[in-house]
Amino acid sequence: MDRVFVPALLLLAAMHFLVDTFACVLQPLWPAMETRLDLQSGSVLWLFLIWSLSTSLGQVAFGLAGDRYRFHWILWAAPVISLVLISCVGLSTSPVVVGGLLLSSGLAVAAFHPEAAATAGNYLPEHRSRAMSVFALGGYLGQSTGPLYGGMVTDRFGFNGLAWGILWGLTAVLAIRVAMRRIKYRVNEQPPEPVRSAESYTGKLRPVVLLVCAGVLRVTAAIGVPLALAFVLDARGATKTEIGFLQSSFLLGIGAGALICGVFMQHRYEQRALSLLPFGVAALLAMVPATSGVVLVFTVALAGTFIGVTLPVLISYGQHLLPDRQRVASALMMGVTWGIGSMLVTGLTWCLRQTNRMDIVFICYSISVLFSGLLCFFLPQSTAGRDGGH
Repeated sequence: MDRVFVPALLLLAAMHFLVDTFACVLQPLWPAMETRLDLQSGSVLWLFLIWSLSTSLGQVAFGLAGDRYRFHWILWAAPVISLVLISCVGLSTSPVVVGGLLLSSGLAVAAFHPEAAATAGNYLPEHRSRAMSVFALGGYLGQSTGPLYGGMVTDRFGFNGLAWGILWGLTAVLAIRVAMRRIKYRVNEQPPEPVRSAESYTGKLRPVVLLVCAGVLRVTAAIGVPLALAFVLDARGATKTEIGFLQSSFLLGIGAGALICGVFMQHRYEQRALSLLPFGVAALLAMVPATSGVVLVFTVALAGTFIGVTLPVLISYGQHLLPDRQRVASALMMGVTWGIGSMLVTGLTWCLRQTNRMDIVFICYSISVLFSGLLCFFLPQSTAGRDGGH
């Protein structure tokens, strides 16, 4: 691994940690937000959908633009905008204002991810899956920190306490920005190429479609489990801190899985991991309704770990399929899949709440992950196992 690029990669992962920490502070707060904004039952899911779609599908537009033009300044500007706007959500009791803040901050989060993911991969092009796992680890650690932070702050200071995040968040962005400017490096990336014709991608259509479908089914569980925990535990009378802790356990497991992927995953095992680990996830999620206490924490954490091992491989797989359109590939796997998954999660959650059947929500996500693994058996082995020049 090229030591010249390691410090830059770690700083980029740190910025990813910061962005995703603020992106996830609202995870344990959706049920309480429904009451705070005086919304009808289920209406808060519209705000959740606005937030989810802006952070995910927005990546497609920024990915397309980023492959035509270079917007490296987004790496520090987007985190500033997103953390300020997200922190302001707790200051308003107007659904319209909150919706506007969620939309705007979500677009800022969306702008960051394709550029940052492509940059991370180009730091170590001969070890792209490993670079993506380090980058993804920063995000997953942020995702695991955000719910616990959001729950603790609002339990102690109320929703207005979220605004204090502006102070320490901006300080952290400034420190990372200064450190990145002091590192002398040149990204291993070719200049933008002319856009290819549609015919040049025809042969890749089938694996791309398969990859996106498998990704949608897998991230549906990654998105849906924390939301399901929020509503299920809130109905049991749990505090926001308790909800945030369990959500953080699941998301920390995803981060641990990304770390395992980066350290131990070998190219010849990537296809098997994509196909077989979902069976373990499905079994664990099916156990969630029958568990509680420490066992529940362990179950959701292990399920998150198995999911986390495969997510960086899905992203690097997409970048290998579209090597000259890496931001588009990143947007597909980090944007389109998560956007479609968000819509599925929102629709499923609304239907189950309306019919008072939230008890089967984890079974639904178990089935989703299971089908994701089955689809991965049809991905071409020659592409899934390749990493850069190896």
